[in-house]
Amino acid sequence: MTWPQAVITFFCVWWLVWMAALPFGVKRVENPPPLHDPGAPEHPHFLPKFIITTLLAVALTFAMMKLLEAGWIRLETNDPKF
Repeated sequence: MTWPQAVITFFCVWWLVWMAALPFGVKRVENPPPLHDPGAPEHPHFLPKFIITTLLAVALTFAMMKLLEAGWIRLETNDPKF
């Protein structure tokens, strides 16, 4: 895997993990003030989610790179149609 491919893979994995992590630990406001969205989270905890998402995306991207280097995953095809 080349470095541009690794960067693209990292950002794709990061985005997927970020979207999966957003709902964890979210509590709704019990009595929202007037004109506030009642579904808005009280404390979304973005910084810990950002840090965990980044570390997990780095680990998953690194694991994917090692699996590709070891030959356990192949992205090439021998099909002449491609």
